Amino acid sequence: MTMAFFGLTALGPQNAFEVNSTTFRYIQVFDEQDFKDAWIKVNGPDALHVHRPRLPLVFKALFHGPVPANEQGPISEAFENGVFETPETISLDSYLKIMVRLREEADEQSRAREGRPNPNCEFNSTSEMSLAIRKNAAMKHELQTKLTAPLTGTQEYGWSKQDLKAPTAGRGGSDITKFAAELIKNGIYY
Repeated sequence: MTMAFFGLTALGPQNAFEVNSTTFRYIQVFDEQDFKDAWIKVNGPDALHVHRPRLPLVFKALFHGPVPANEQGPISEAFENGVFETPETISLDSYLKIMVRLREEADEQSRAREGRPNPNCEFNSTSEMSLAIRKNAAMKHELQTKLTAPLTGTQEYGWSKQDLKAPTAGRGGSDITKFAAELIKNGIYY
């Protein structure tokens, strides 16, 4: 079961690998009230219709930022010209029906994947993965294309592009260090 906690966090799937995979659909964490709240936030409580250019603002309010890449395709397909009552206007009821349908489709896709490996997984067992590592086989996808965010400290280390540098400090007994310390004590900085 999925739900939204003040519209800020995805508490539904308690699986960090699923939530951060590139196939996860964020729309399934919202309910109908969240869809309506986003509409009201952008258009006001009395707005029953909205012009097409305001829809991206509604989606931005719903997701608390830009629409995730996984949702852009399904949302744009669902809100094609055919769903508008007039050429450039959509009603609140039509918007809610479409968003609920999109959420149900995402839930159905999630249920269909239950018990099966994630589509981004390349191995079904540890022995297959170990064999591929021993053979130094190339992976189908890089780590950055499988997940949207690093999941552990090891993966974060692998994702960072900074060079590693050993910490440096002067030796306390060195003549140069003593000389620099005396200069600093006397207010001479360079």
